Amino acid sequence: MKTLLGIFLAAFSTMAFSAEERIISLGGNVTEIVYELNKEDLLVATDTTSNYPAAAAKTPKVGYMRQLSAEGILSMEPTVIFMTTEAGPPVVIKQLKETGVNMQIVPSEFSIEGTIEKVATMSKYLGEEEKGQKIIKKIKSDMAEANAIISKNQDKKPKVLFILSPRNGSLMVSGVNTQADSMIKLAGGENAMTSFEGFKPLTPEQILAVNPEVILMMNHTRRVNGGKKGIMEHPVLKLTPAVKNNKVITMDGSYLLGFGPRVGQAVKDLAEHLYVN
Repeated sequence: MKTLLGIFLAAFSTMAFSAEERIISLGGNVTEIVYELNKEDLLVATDTTSNYPAAAAKTPKVGYMRQLSAEGILSMEPTVIFMTTEAGPPVVIKQLKETGVNMQIVPSEFSIEGTIEKVATMSKYLGEEEKGQKIIKKIKSDMAEANAIISKNQDKKPKVLFILSPRNGSLMVSGVNTQADSMIKLAGGENAMTSFEGFKPLTPEQILAVNPEVILMMNHTRRVNGGKKGIMEHPVLKLTPAVKNNKVITMDGSYLLGFGPRVGQAVKDLAEHLYVN
C-alpha cells in the first residue's frame, strides 16, 4: 500500500537539474540534505529553522517556515524551492505556485522510512544519487546499532516525558503524533503522555501523576529553566523519579527532532542515554 509520502514523491518533479539553479530551502531537515549532498553553493536563502550545519545559520533568511512571505521568497529569484508540507501559511504556498516557480514539496513524516525516501528523492533531483545512498546507508547503520541497544533492554522501556517549554507556570509537554513522540518510540522508550495529540501545558499535579522515569528536553529548554541546577531544583520536577535518579536528558533540538540526515545517529544517541549512560 502506498503511503502518503509515496504518493507525494511519485509526483516529485523529474526536471533535469542545472548547475545554474538558485535554491531556496525551507525546513531544517531539507537544508541539511542539501548540505550533505554538497549543493550548498547553490543556496540563495533558507528559513530560520535551518541552523545546521553552522554555515546554514549564516545564509540569507526568508522567515519562519510556517509564516512565510511570498514577496520575501520571490525577491531572492529562486529557480527551485525545496520545502516540506509543514511550510505555510497555505495562502503563501498558493501564491508561490501561481507564479510558476519550481516547487519541490515533500511531506513531513516523522519516521526513518520517510527520511530515507526524502533523501533518495532530493538526491535524485540534485543529481547526487551516489551521495544520497551513502547518507541512507549511514542512517540504516546507525539504526541497526540503536536497535541492538534496545533489544538488550526490552524489559526496561522507561516512561519518558518530553518537555518543550515552560508556559505561565506550567510545562508544555508532548503528547502523541509529534517528532518527540516518534523519537521516544524509535529509541525504545514509552511516551509518558498518550492521552492527547500534539503539545499541551500540564499542571504540577498532572506531571506528578505521570511520574516520569526520564525527562527529555532540548538544550534551549534546559537553559531557560536555569540549566541543570534549575531542573534539579524545580519545585515539581524534583519530585519525579527522573530527577531523583538523575535521568534528565538534554539534546540539541534540530538534532533530536529534525528527522534529517542525522536521524539514525540521533536515535542511537537517545537509546544510549536511555539504557547505557
